[in-house]
Amino acid sequence: MGGGAMIGNGKTVVIVDDHETLVMYLAVLMSRMGFSVIPARNGQEALKVLSTVSADLVITDRNMPIMDGMVLIRQMKNTPTLSDIPIIMCSAYCDQETLDEILELGAVGLLKKPVKVARLHSLLQDCVTYPNATKRRHLRCPFGKKVSLGIDGQTLELYAVILSEGGIYLRTQKPLETGTTLSVRFEPVEGQSIQVQGEVIYQKTVFNDIYSIDPGMAIRFRDLDDAQQSVLRNAIIEILAGDLKDDSQNPLIDHSAELSPSSVTTPVNETPQPGQRLH
Repeated sequence: MGGGAMIGNGKTVVIVDDHETLVMYLAVLMSRMGFSVIPARNGQEALKVLSTVSADLVITDRNMPIMDGMVLIRQMKNTPTLSDIPIIMCSAYCDQETLDEILELGAVGLLKKPVKVARLHSLLQDCVTYPNATKRRHLRCPFGKKVSLGIDGQTLELYAVILSEGGIYLRTQKPLETGTTLSVRFEPVEGQSIQVQGEVIYQKTVFNDIYSIDPGMAIRFRDLDDAQQSVLRNAIIEILAGDLKDDSQNPLIDHSAELSPSSVTTPVNETPQPGQRLH
């Protein structure tokens, strides 16, 4: 599971797009993933922000007034103080030509609109690193529900802090010893209970930097079957983005859980539908 921190872990992302609703939704989503968010309406505004703020990531639209995303990428890569900041382009244009162009310019990857949460998480793995160059490969979300632990015939109830596809972090002043095996039972979504086997892999006491994360322990799930993995991924995406919906016919956030092969590797040639706004 990699501990109890969220993937953003306080890092700063600048979101560049002239679509106000999308910026709002992405800002909420990225905040829930642990990022601090600064919005900008176009490339010019983004450069002004980047001249005063130390950013860890930029997510930019392609088509914007005043300065578009392509020009922004070129400007950043030609500016020594900005050239190392990872850039993700977020656009309805997801053809091979666009992908090749932005990769050649130095961007990390291409995020298709509507934004798929799992694809965003996948791209973030190429942008966000932690001590010892570790990655947060599992999708995770804030999670404050009660969890029941079964240990040697006894039951212990604790509150969770973070839920991931690979495990859960629980708040407690007296964490169990690393290596303790136990059963874990909780409701990832209302009315749907899941029970899995787990092992304590990490613990943090009150006197171990309490301000970075609640004292407690991380439990890694063991031997999850396909159904359990599906329940967890769908629940986490619902928690992160389930309320990020609007009334338009063209959704801005895609709540589906699975990543298609084309969205993981190379985007397919796609033309936006009639009436759909291009970005």
